[in-house]
Amino acid sequence: MPKLLLDLRQALRGLLKTPAFTITAVLTLALGIGANTAIFTLVDRVLLRPLPLPESQRLMVVTEYRDPGYDNLSWPDFVDLARETRSFTGLTGFVGGSAILTGDGEPERLKAAKVTWNFFQVVGVNPVLGRGFQAAEGEMNGPEAAVLSHGLWTRRFGADPAVVNRSVRLDGKDVVVIGVMPKDFDVPYQVKGSDLYLPLHLSPGQQAARGNHFLPALGRLRPGVSLGAARAEVRGIITALGQTYPDTNYKYQGKVVPLQEEVTGKVRPTLLVLLGATAFVLLIACANVANLLLARGGARTREMCIRAALGAGRSQLLGQLLTEGLVLALLGAGAGLVLAQLALAGLLQIMPLGTAGAPGLDGRMLGFSVFLGLGSVLLFALIPAWQISRPDLTEGLRDGAKGSAGVGQRRLRQALVAAEVALATSLLAGAGLMIRSLWSLQQVDPGFRSEGVLTAGLTLPKAKYPDGPAQRAFLDRLVARTAQIPGVKGAAAVDLLPLGGASRTSTYTVDGQAPTPESPAVEQHEVTPDFFATLGIPLLRGRIFNPGESDVAVVTAAFGARHWPGEDPVGHRFSFNGPEGPWITIIGVAGDLRTQDLSRAPQPQAFFPLLDPQAGPVGFVTLVGRGEASPEALIPGFKAALRELDPDLPLSRIQPLEAVLAKEREASRAKGLLFTAFGAVALLLSAVGIYGVTSTLVAQRTQEIGVRMALGAQVKDVLLLVIRQGMNPLALGLGAGLLAALALARLIQGQLYGVTPLDPGTYSVVLLVLAAAGLLSTLFPALRAARVDPAVALRSE
Repeated sequence: MPKLLLDLRQALRGLLKTPAFTITAVLTLALGIGANTAIFTLVDRVLLRPLPLPESQRLMVVTEYRDPGYDNLSWPDFVDLARETRSFTGLTGFVGGSAILTGDGEPERLKAAKVTWNFFQVVGVNPVLGRGFQAAEGEMNGPEAAVLSHGLWTRRFGADPAVVNRSVRLDGKDVVVIGVMPKDFDVPYQVKGSDLYLPLHLSPGQQAARGNHFLPALGRLRPGVSLGAARAEVRGIITALGQTYPDTNYKYQGKVVPLQEEVTGKVRPTLLVLLGATAFVLLIACANVANLLLARGGARTREMCIRAALGAGRSQLLGQLLTEGLVLALLGAGAGLVLAQLALAGLLQIMPLGTAGAPGLDGRMLGFSVFLGLGSVLLFALIPAWQISRPDLTEGLRDGAKGSAGVGQRRLRQALVAAEVALATSLLAGAGLMIRSLWSLQQVDPGFRSEGVLTAGLTLPKAKYPDGPAQRAFLDRLVARTAQIPGVKGAAAVDLLPLGGASRTSTYTVDGQAPTPESPAVEQHEVTPDFFATLGIPLLRGRIFNPGESDVAVVTAAFGARHWPGEDPVGHRFSFNGPEGPWITIIGVAGDLRTQDLSRAPQPQAFFPLLDPQAGPVGFVTLVGRGEASPEALIPGFKAALRELDPDLPLSRIQPLEAVLAKEREASRAKGLLFTAFGAVALLLSAVGIYGVTSTLVAQRTQEIGVRMALGAQVKDVLLLVIRQGMNPLALGLGAGLLAALALARLIQGQLYGVTPLDPGTYSVVLLVLAAAGLLSTLFPALRAARVDPAVALRSE
């Protein structure tokens, strides 16, 4: 211990004598450690920590799919699966919805999860007040009941325990509150952030519709049952259903995925790629600091020789040098921790986590930062310390005053620079591909015009508007009144807003075409006639709906191309119920829309009259209006129009359509920004490394340069000599980095859109940028060398 304290005191004293070196090394390490700590904190919170539910590793998303992205169960399939499976203690289904709370205070639209009666049993959390649902409350005509979230109970009911067993007014009906959930309870999948929970009551038609895949489900694995066994069982059951019901279930496959994997699936690849990128930054930083230590060691050759001559063994010299590296690493870890905390605030602004809770400074973050600091000692301090701790006493004591470095040290420093450049090339190539992908995604035409459009959600309670005709008559009046608002150029309503995060698909049969074993599916939307004009969706053929029309549809070009390539689809018919109909006549063809994912090709879609008098009840709808000025200017008019027709109804999700579109592009923008930042840091550190090696080379060869110039060497000769030696490791690093980048690019292929992982333009730009940065980094030391006065150089020696 006394020896360690002595080494620490000597290390601190030595570092304080060279503040420029110390500050540069600490800041370099802080960049690498801080970036890694910030990204690791996100990875830890999102991917590594279990969800805040009891034994969450046993919670599985259980569903079926045929086309990726459309993986919900139909109600009959859910019932059959729940009855036949033995791998789960329970299976629960749920859908997101809304409910309007009236009574005390202003009307408020609440986010409501409609769940099967055993929902709380499956997720493993019971109410802190009252009870959960009972089987009778889950029946089709069961009693109305509600379980409140802790947030709603506190915010709207003042945390009054007496609210349990009391009736509240939801959607115009009296509903009994039977329980209140714990404070931190949430299920981060589809019903995340729900204000209250209601029993899932389905109509007879919904219960019988095996082709209507709308229901996600969760299951809790029985103790001792493996994930593989559960998957095999569910796949067998779903395959058997496909054989029993080929018209609706042909080629459907069972799917069992851990809940945590499902909710983090979209962000997982991004976080892992970013973690790899920050590891490259740390390696570049360590190589840079190793070069700084080698340069400092060259100047300390005489000191090491004197210590050795006075009896210091190699282990003592090595221990002293490693202690200095340890001090630098710990200082870098401390500074990196500060940078990580600052970086997290920015990361959370551009990259949503998708899980509850914002990460901050905690023991795991501190431990990881210290671990990186200690690990970096091995990466940047060990090799320089090993080199410096074995001085040649004869040469060192004779030439040590010159601060020269041996051939081995010079080669090692050039190798480190080449490694830095190779890592930077790989990282910049990834950044370039991400930036190209972001640019391509920004250019994607969603199929509609978002500028100037305001959107607002609305739910019509069945108690006040009991059936489809009543609801649709009210919507007709509301759309007409909204269109009269000053500054509104067009207004419409739609059940599922494009890129709004919800979809509905069904299989169908085409009249006059032989049915295929694999029944096609189509996205369904209900809209008012002015929807296409309001959103700027072109009508390519035919016409739009007339008031009061039924059994007609406007389809997209992709739908027509699927069944009638090169022909006019107008006049053809299709049915969702097979040959028995009713048959739906195509009256128009609209342009294709990207409604679920901008990076996914437009899928076949069909639009039906929202105001169809023969249709059933309407759920949540979105009011859209295009204004002459900014969308925000329409908000007072929207609210006033609704207040005139029904003062008890609130609007929700009020936002410009451009904000919806921007959110869809958010993930790609975040990846582009982060990779750009990491690439810029890598470029800076590599340029600093090249500059440092070249500058040291010039300082060590001042006498040689003076002799050359005294013997007649020209300025251009000196410039070429220094630049050539500085560019050698750069060229080697560029070549190795290009090969590594081409190999690693395939790892991010799934993150790209509109650009191939082997895009030649991106690699050309990366090579040019790094070559230019390297040339500039060698040019300044070369110019300094060219200005050496031979007389001064020779006299100084």
